[in-house]
Amino acid sequence: IPKELWRLIDALWNGNALKEKDLFSDLFEDNEVALIREALDCGYEFPSCKPQSLAQALVTFLECLAKPVIPTDLCPNTSVDSSNLKSFCRRFLESLPSLSYNVFVYVISFFREVLAQADFNRSSSSKLASIAINSMTSIKEDDPKQRYIYLLNIFEFLLTTTSI
Repeated sequence: IPKELWRLIDALWNGNALKEKDLFSDLFEDNEVALIREALDCGYEFPSCKPQSLAQALVTFLECLAKPVIPTDLCPNTSVDSSNLKSFCRRFLESLPSLSYNVFVYVISFFREVLAQADFNRSSSSKLASIAINSMTSIKEDDPKQRYIYLLNIFEFLLTTTSI
């Protein structure tokens, strides 16, 4: 995984941000996010900042990757029947290029930990799934093929299941 991704998630994890109320919200400071991005680019320590700014820096880092973590051609064009969701997710993960697979699993694993602290941070599987889709794919909510809705079901399943 990219070291910048590791640094961001590590800072959130070790800074006890998982218990921060409204971690993934618009309570971040733009100037703090810019300083975090500069620290990533230059290898500096992160400045003292709000956990929400670190979370926003994570989201924008994923959004700014040269290629989306999830290639568009792997996004489903049809709904996945709930009885086939587990096997579909297994095939979906197996079809990801290795770097994408590693990044995806790392981020989803982190989001699962965020979700485990939902009583504190007020996250939900649907909110985290939406953040994951928006930051790791090029699919948008107004996608005419409804792929966003299909991905939402898949990502929510991946966030809440214990086995695949």
